Amino acid sequence: LACNLHDNSQENGQFIPMDLRPDCDGNFGVFAVKFSGDGRNVLASANDGCLYIYSRDRNEVILKIQAHEDDVNSTCYSSMASQVVFSAGDDGQCKVWDLRCNPRSCPVGVFAGHRDGISHVESKGDDRYLITNSKDQTIKLWDLRQFSSCTGIERTRSSVSQQYWDYRWQDAPRNCALCYIQEGPFIIVMILRTTVIRVIKFVVFCSFSEEN
Repeated sequence: LACNLHDNSQENGQFIPMDLRPDCDGNFGVFAVKFSGDGRNVLASANDGCLYIYSRDRNEVILKIQAHEDDVNSTCYSSMASQVVFSAGDDGQCKVWDLRCNPRSCPVGVFAGHRDGISHVESKGDDRYLITNSKDQTIKLWDLRQFSSCTGIERTRSSVSQQYWDYRWQDAPRNCALCYIQEGPFIIVMILRTTVIRVIKFVVFCSFSEEN
């Protein structure tokens, strides 16, 4: 797989190939791509459970993080000038990574509470708040000052392991929005009404509103 970065400095508008393929056989796909604030690096999440950081200066992958136990559907930077990144995957967890430390070892924190895989994560850009939306039909607002406990993480793992539907070709289960949600004082949960779910089928993307 190769992603293309359009270089406006080139008179002929050439596309520069960005090869993210790992050194192994098998199917590989990138689900999300984000530029760093200075535009020098590209952050990507893939179906092999990993995060990749690609240097545009060196034209190569400079960091690979084994981030999740399943597909990493979404990733983003905490802010334009931040070295903190978020990743969200089909294991139902949103993880926080500090690139100034040794991110290959472990995340600096985990947000857990969804009952199914997370399809999207977005930062407010203030290094404090982020939101995630999940296949369990909920959107959650998280505060970086308080991570989930080990108990919450294990409950999320247990819940996600019992989900077998695929949003790409199946409708959301009718009781999806009615199930028990594991929540804490640091989470705001918004559950869609079943009448809305029947119209839109599945919420894939969530976003903060524009300032003001």
